[in-house]
Amino acid sequence: MDYQAYVLDIDGTLIEGMKVLPGAIELITRLRSQEKQILLVTNSPLLNKTEIRGKLKRLGIKVNEEEILTPIDGLLYYLEQKSNRDGAILSMTDPLIVKELIKNNIDCFLPTEWDQLSPISHVLVGMHDTLTYQDLVIGLKALDQGGELLGMNADLFCPIDGGRKPDSGAIISCLELTSGKCCTFVGKPTIWMQHIIREHLQYDVKDSLFVGDSLLTDIKIGAELNMDTLLVKTGVQSFANGINKQIRPKYELPTLEHALKRMECQI
Repeated sequence: MDYQAYVLDIDGTLIEGMKVLPGAIELITRLRSQEKQILLVTNSPLLNKTEIRGKLKRLGIKVNEEEILTPIDGLLYYLEQKSNRDGAILSMTDPLIVKELIKNNIDCFLPTEWDQLSPISHVLVGMHDTLTYQDLVIGLKALDQGGELLGMNADLFCPIDGGRKPDSGAIISCLELTSGKCCTFVGKPTIWMQHIIREHLQYDVKDSLFVGDSLLTDIKIGAELNMDTLLVKTGVQSFANGINKQIRPKYELPTLEHALKRMECQI
C-alpha cells in the first residue's frame, strides 16, 4: 500500500466532530516524512479552507490550505462552465459560503435578503445549523419561478460526536419532491470535484490512493478517477446498510491506525 499521492477525506476519516480518529495524526506525519503528496478532499458544506485548516491544527493535524479541496471548489468550477446563466444565486447555505461566492464575483444572497422579484438562476443548498423552514419555503418559491436546484453535496447524513445529523442530501430531497426538479450536485463524487482533484494531483492516478469512510462519495469518486481506494469503517460507514455494497474498494480496514500498521509492515 505504497503510493506517491494520498487523497484523504476529512470528516469520518481523519476526525469525527472535534475528535481525532485513531491513526490520523500518525498517518499524516508518516506521509510527510516520506514526502508523499497529501490532498484532503471534504464534502462539508460548512467551512472554507482557512477554517478547516484552523480546526485541524487545533486537533493536532497540520496541513496547508492548498492541500484542502472543498465543495466550494467544485461549485466555482461548475459556475465557471455556466457563465451564461441569467440571474443571481439564492444561497440556502451557511453565510460563509455566500461570502466566498461574493469574493469570487458571483451575485448571490441569503433567502432573507431576496425581494422575491429579482431573477434567480440557481437555488444553492448546503446543510447548516441555522437553516429554517421559512428558508425552504422561499427556496421552493425561487424554484417555482425557474431557478435550478444546486447542491453542495449529496450526503444524506454526516458523522458527529456520538452519532450523525442530516446533511445536504436529506434537505435537498425535500425540495426535489416538492418542486419536481432534480438537483445538480457539485461535491464528491461529481465530475466537478473529479476535475478539481485531477488539477491538484502531482502524480498519475495509478500512483494515488483515495481514502475515505463513504462508499457512495469517497470510494466512488476514487474509482471513477481510476485510483485505488481504501475504505475505513469509521464515520459514515459505521451506519452503512447493504444498499451500497455494490461499490467495492481495493482495501477495507477498520481505521487509519490499521492502515498505518499495514504500511509499516511493508517497509
